[in-house]
Amino acid sequence: MRSREIDVINLLLNEKKIYAYNELAVSYGISDRLVRYAIEDANVLLESIGASQIEKIRGKGVLLNVDEEEKKRILEYIYLKDDPYQNKSDREVIMFFNILDNSNKILAQDFQELFGVSKSAIDQSMKSIRGWCKEFGIDIVSNNKEGLSLTGSEGYIRLLVNNIINTQIDIQELINEDLERLSNDKFTSILNFLNQADLITIYHDLRKTFSEESLNNELYFLQLSIYFCVWKARYFNQNSIREDDRFIKKYRAEHTELIVDRFLSIFNINNVPGDERNYLDFMVDSLNIQRKQTLPREWVKIQMFMIELIESMSIKRSVAYERDTNLFENLVQHFAALLKRIDENIEIYNPLKNMVKQEYQSIYEDIQASLDELPVFKNRNISESEIAYLCIHFGASEEKLKSMQSEKYRVIIMCGHGLATGELLAQRVKRIYQFDVIGIVGSYEAQATRRMNADFILKTTNVEVDTLPSLQINPMLHQVDKEKIEAFIALNKQHFHSFPKKIEKHDVLEDIIECIFKDNERLNKTLLTEKIGNVLEKHEIHFKKKGYQPMISDVLKDEYIQLNVKAKDWQDVIVQVANPLLKDKVIEPCYVDAMIESVNKFGPYIVISEGVALAHARPEEGVNELGISLVTLDPPIAFNHEDHDPVKLVFCLAAIDDNAHLKMMATIVKLINEEKKIEELVSIKDKEEFKKVLFEFEKN
Repeated sequence: MRSREIDVINLLLNEKKIYAYNELAVSYGISDRLVRYAIEDANVLLESIGASQIEKIRGKGVLLNVDEEEKKRILEYIYLKDDPYQNKSDREVIMFFNILDNSNKILAQDFQELFGVSKSAIDQSMKSIRGWCKEFGIDIVSNNKEGLSLTGSEGYIRLLVNNIINTQIDIQELINEDLERLSNDKFTSILNFLNQADLITIYHDLRKTFSEESLNNELYFLQLSIYFCVWKARYFNQNSIREDDRFIKKYRAEHTELIVDRFLSIFNINNVPGDERNYLDFMVDSLNIQRKQTLPREWVKIQMFMIELIESMSIKRSVAYERDTNLFENLVQHFAALLKRIDENIEIYNPLKNMVKQEYQSIYEDIQASLDELPVFKNRNISESEIAYLCIHFGASEEKLKSMQSEKYRVIIMCGHGLATGELLAQRVKRIYQFDVIGIVGSYEAQATRRMNADFILKTTNVEVDTLPSLQINPMLHQVDKEKIEAFIALNKQHFHSFPKKIEKHDVLEDIIECIFKDNERLNKTLLTEKIGNVLEKHEIHFKKKGYQPMISDVLKDEYIQLNVKAKDWQDVIVQVANPLLKDKVIEPCYVDAMIESVNKFGPYIVISEGVALAHARPEEGVNELGISLVTLDPPIAFNHEDHDPVKLVFCLAAIDDNAHLKMMATIVKLINEEKKIEELVSIKDKEEFKKVLFEFEKN
């Protein structure tokens, strides 16, 4: 791979125009600062051959203004000097994959001859490679007979390989069969290890097999294909995960089994050991590619983190993110996988990272600050790529909330960068152009658009579409893209139709209910919401079907409150706090068993803060209706939690889905951040006084 200064010279020679620094930064996926360094290096090179230098035009950018004769002279020189190994980072990638292979039994001094550089240059590169390895607990050992090799957990060696691939190259180039490569560059080193034919086979097979499911993110398919190729290369080279490997994860799930089974069937791989299967299941699960929305084990805790994150972002940006229920649901699903990746140091590829950081800089910075405030990230590092993905979610929500105008044209967004990116683009074009975005599809779903009754397609990838008029634009919607859209509409508007806007604001209905309920608290809010909603639907006033979300004061009956309870142990606490819900048939006996079994299996994760626990299981494990109960304990009881024992206040949550209980959860989140309020509540002996203090806290 060529050095960046040569790429900059080439670009400026071939495009005789002024380039802004941020344009170059986006083109090369680097910061403005690194662009300036590359330009300085380029000028040093140009000066060394007596050529004109790159001009810096104040307030505009840079320009390389040369005639054809000088252009030819510069090109001749840089192509003669274009050594594939002059880039230090490229050299290090090639060295790493040579060490990983180890079939040549290569030593450090052999690299000097291979690259034609000094011993000190190789020593510096080896230091960098050892640094990569150290992050994963891997060592490089040298033996005169065996050469350089990696030692350590096989699971973490594979993670190290995945991370190097994701951070050192644009992984989308790996499936480009027409890619012209130098014979010894880092792409070749990586593809020789992965086997490009295998990679492309897996990628296309997974896309085809799961195209009808919710697995429609092309980048995730590619990421998965790389994971599988890394596994295949190591496994068939006799590098297996041992029983004592600290990486092993003892779980499997339906959605991981389907994908892993498909991969193994492509190559007729049978009799895979259990530990290897656990590894494959974990890698799939780390990307959170699922056939359906399934709640992770710690779903309640994750929801609490999201409530805190959304509230923090709302305060920082003065945006009512809580009104966007889709944002919450998407973040919960995203965070379940994100935490797995962070805990295991798995780097995920984000091709839009630099564009997102530039276009949504303030959102990006606010997310960084908000994450720093969350206890869950106290000892965790979150990568720029992960923050950029969160930024896409919040950016899409912000655009959505700003969109107050009626829609006009029916548009399909076709995106190859994932649903979150498609949603971001959808909300931007809706706000700017008054479009009714009726669907977001992957680039492989072109034929499905025939049935979608749209006017045209806005696509972010260069894919042929013959079903509807289509226009390719950048997902970040730059000024040039806006101009392209306006020209496209002007050219094709005679083929488009206007459609009336539907009222889809559930908040309107909720406000009506609150107004009625204010003067008559005996009314059933849920039933009233359904009845008024049906009347409005009858008159073709349409609302999003979002269930009513009660507060604790709406659900917590007197008999569900038990004060100063004495219990034998934490199991007895769960039984006692659940009993009132059991008597009212809010839950089944199996729900109590599931709560206890979950703690026995996974530890005291239900202890959510100092002295407070939130007992729960999954909705499908025995919940009949939404409910909540609580106990205060005297004396407090140990749940064997490392930091938050003993427990003195316990809630029991019976959730019917992942949405209806969120207002109750928001109250609990606020409560656990108020230690004095918790102390006040557990000291109260009278039930009426307890209700008054709790409900006033919730109301305020």
